[in-house]
Amino acid sequence: MLSSEMSKYSRDLYASLEQQGHGLGWKQCGSLNVARTKGRMTFFKRQLAWAKVLGIESHLVTPQDIKELCPLLRDDDLEGGIWIPGDGVVSPTDVTNVFVKLAKEKGVKIVENCKVKKVDTENRKVKAVETDLGRIECQYFVNCAGLWARQVGKLSIPRIIVPLHSCEHFYIVTKPCQVPNMTPVVRDYDGYIYLREWSGGILGGGFEPVAKPAFFDGIPDKFEFQQLPDDWDHFQVLLEQILHRIPSLNDAEIRSMLNGPESFTPDAMPIMGESPQIECYFMAAAMNSQGISLAPSMGQSIVKLMTGLKGTNDCHTVCPSRFMACHNNKKFLYDRAKEIVGNKLIHVQCLYSKCCSITRVVLSQQLQLT
Repeated sequence: MLSSEMSKYSRDLYASLEQQGHGLGWKQCGSLNVARTKGRMTFFKRQLAWAKVLGIESHLVTPQDIKELCPLLRDDDLEGGIWIPGDGVVSPTDVTNVFVKLAKEKGVKIVENCKVKKVDTENRKVKAVETDLGRIECQYFVNCAGLWARQVGKLSIPRIIVPLHSCEHFYIVTKPCQVPNMTPVVRDYDGYIYLREWSGGILGGGFEPVAKPAFFDGIPDKFEFQQLPDDWDHFQVLLEQILHRIPSLNDAEIRSMLNGPESFTPDAMPIMGESPQIECYFMAAAMNSQGISLAPSMGQSIVKLMTGLKGTNDCHTVCPSRFMACHNNKKFLYDRAKEIVGNKLIHVQCLYSKCCSITRVVLSQQLQLT
């Protein structure tokens, strides 16, 4: 699994930077993934085998072990789980600030409030970038615009195929309720939820079975630091599972709900690599709500691709060329996004019901007639 290999690199980098004195908020509390079914445990056994290949310490655990590792959890409906002691958490804001600081020390110039107007090309190769602050001649261009990556893809000739769509992503934070600082990150795949300690309380969210797409008509101007409105009715399916897994939260006070957009691709995999439409135009977008765990490795991979170095990652599953123009259709992306989100924590091979027949060969039509 490419995402596991990328996450391992990011985890090791965060831990190393924290040891060097950079305040990332890194806390090696471990992660605990729990299973409600025997089928899920079979999946965890496969994960364990893959983790051994990558050198990631992992252990299958029983419900009794789970209770010892995280006493807050209800365990009477669990078959077991997988424990990854080397995992941890960071503060996304601190990570960003540290990376900015280190980049500037290396001579990187960061210009904020600068809008890209056009990516100029010559003979299908990147030539320059036109911005509202002037023109920048460049040899390479990296589209790492997040939610805006699809929009940026339209600013060149030919246009770049960047099939992603935003969905509302909800999580709650409770007031302090005596949650131990080293409580592991918990993922209950069968309940669609994740949980972690946050300032003595619990941060709980998830990926609901039927998601709520956002921005069908475009992302509002100056939305960079804004949030979306609360929607407790939509969050109810996740809240029920959170309270089920940690019963003591029934008596906790909720400090806030946060609702921010995340972008998802039609196959729930990132888009990383050189665009097949324009030479030296690279994609690093659509993290599918895994930005903090994938970003460092993705940055390293893009640099290797630019410089011609051979990376260790098998990148065909995230290569931009896997998508065709039909996958960039806005209505298709809107419909597919509703079920992509719910499959983020399922982690099993699945067949999507939305827009599966967007492309068909002539033989398919003939078979339907017969």
